[in-house]
Amino acid sequence: MAGKDSKDSNSTKLVNHPATETHTQIQPRIRRANRASAPLARWDRATLQTSEDPLARALLALAEKGFMGALFLVTTPNTTQGQVSFKSSATLAPGSKTDLWTGLNWNPNLTPEVWTGIQQQGFTELSPPGTNTLQTSSRNVLRAAFGIEPSEWLYLARVGTPTSIRGVLAIVTEKSFVLELKGALPLLNTPLPATSALPK
Repeated sequence: MAGKDSKDSNSTKLVNHPATETHTQIQPRIRRANRASAPLARWDRATLQTSEDPLARALLALAEKGFMGALFLVTTPNTTQGQVSFKSSATLAPGSKTDLWTGLNWNPNLTPEVWTGIQQQGFTELSPPGTNTLQTSSRNVLRAAFGIEPSEWLYLARVGTPTSIRGVLAIVTEKSFVLELKGALPLLNTPLPATSALPK
């Protein structure tokens, strides 16, 4: 889990969006995608049902359980040896978050407590903040960057193995989704098969 709120002096760098030089406590409503950013691939159930990709099977299973939206962030090269970064690539049922999610980049090395949870447990939960919360904490900055409303839950799950990470799946729900996500982890954490992966 993400753990308790803690102040992070690097919070202004946690999530980068090409639309602005301000990366944190801005409200989601004023964040806009850079027109130069590649558009997100738009997955639907028909596409997922024809794919042998374990990610597609996991998404179908999770969709049956009921989530509000999903975003896949693909692993991107990082100039620092041994580190990874992620960039938004494809989405399922994004709703009003499409523009915000387009061109979104996340450097998990600046949120080590969140990233450690993902690596060790396969996912992390960023539940709605309490009334007494630090707005500049890593968890709150991440929630704001993904456009998560105060009543919504955000889950970040590893796709692939700890040593061969394909990306991170962001799931938005209206309630706790821990049991449902745990049930999908064997698929999410499965290495990519030799067959073609989902388009991204």
